Amino acid sequence: MAEGSLLVVILDLNPIVWTHRQQDVTKRKEVSLPQFLNQLLFALHAFVRLTPSNTFTVVAADDIRSSIIFPSAADETTKDMHFDEIKEVILKQVSSFLSFERTDTPSLTCQLSKAFSLALCHINKWLWTTGKHGVLGAQEEEPDTTTFGGTSNATPVMPAEARILTFSVTPDVSIQYISIMNAIFSSAKLHVVMDGCVLGENDSAFLQQATHITNGLYWKLSNHQHLQNHLVGLFLTPQSLRSVLPQPEMSNIDLQATCFCHKQTTSTGWVCSVCFSIFCKEHQICPTCKVKIKHRKVVKQDVASLIKEEPEE
Repeated sequence: MAEGSLLVVILDLNPIVWTHRQQDVTKRKEVSLPQFLNQLLFALHAFVRLTPSNTFTVVAADDIRSSIIFPSAADETTKDMHFDEIKEVILKQVSSFLSFERTDTPSLTCQLSKAFSLALCHINKWLWTTGKHGVLGAQEEEPDTTTFGGTSNATPVMPAEARILTFSVTPDVSIQYISIMNAIFSSAKLHVVMDGCVLGENDSAFLQQATHITNGLYWKLSNHQHLQNHLVGLFLTPQSLRSVLPQPEMSNIDLQATCFCHKQTTSTGWVCSVCFSIFCKEHQICPTCKVKIKHRKVVKQDVASLIKEEPEE
């Protein structure tokens, strides 16, 4: 038996990337948007079929905005909807999101920090409305149901989970570092696992750090033909079962930090002992928390270790 779980899927729908892929779909091994959506919807269908009380939310983001495209305000009651209807709604919402009229020129970025914040707000609402707030990650004692014969009559219960699964196609933007790290720490505090799948050419340091801190899974897809296998075999696996199943190992995790002053990647810098803000240049007073800094020059390894810690309240 399993309690209902929530899966929040974040889609990087940058128009530049997906338009370029659609034009060169026959020449490249990268997945096109229709192929990606078909395989993703297949995996989401499998997710809701695993447990009747499972539910999912889809968040779309591009270079200027982020919004929940499913369920919408008009589709709050989706339990009675057939999945074919849900699929049609999602495809329609994706098309509407991409056809948004804009006057500026799109950039090769994604508002990942906004999407993370929106996903965490939605998860927090779900936790309170379902009565699961404070339950995620809690280690409760299992009742003793062992009979005299030495066998157990207990039915294994899968704990409630809330997860964020992010699909990225654009490079990281250093200016979002602070807000993204705040979202990662908030996710870890709520015991929300963050998984990441990169569909682009380069690894994402943000997703690597997010999955590393929250004990999630990170995967960089090299061939779109394997996408459906990874979606079902890796990312749909509950957190409680991942320790007993083979999982990919993240051998080269980019834990470099970004300085708070110039938003540039740095391996050596000055660290505020109060709020853990990192600066590439020396400051007498921390620009973040306004506290006098006790200077402590650190090397690359020390900076990397600092991002695993949450600032003191």
